[in-house]
Amino acid sequence: MTNEITAYEETSIVTPSNPSFVNTLDVTTVEGQKQTINAINNAASLNGMEETPLHVIGVITMAGVRKGRGAGQVDVECQNTYLVTPDGAYYTQSDGIARSVNSMLAYFGPAFFAGGVDLKVTSKQLANGNTLKSLMML
Repeated sequence: MTNEITAYEETSIVTPSNPSFVNTLDVTTVEGQKQTINAINNAASLNGMEETPLHVIGVITMAGVRKGRGAGQVDVECQNTYLVTPDGAYYTQSDGIARSVNSMLAYFGPAFFAGGVDLKVTSKQLANGNTLKSLMML
């Protein structure tokens, strides 16, 4: 037995390497700042909202980490996506929803959401048993 002290390095913790952040809300106003903070801190899960129309007035995206779902599974980087509605916000780490939001931002720009956009979550079962979610514009 030895009394040597060695440094321990945690290698199982994943921290996001892509610190991208998008916020389409008007943060030049106190109301927009409140909406942003409330969305990030109090969003409800988007899970189970399939086929429910959502009137989205803003989106927020930021880098995140999805916890491994089972024993021995590692954490993976992902995008945290928030859909802001007049009544609150919804949160997801779904790659499909992230892809949908990123496509809308790329094609229409951030101002697209300012007037409100009607969307619904769709879900498709994949052959491997996973589910692919996406957003459909109404």
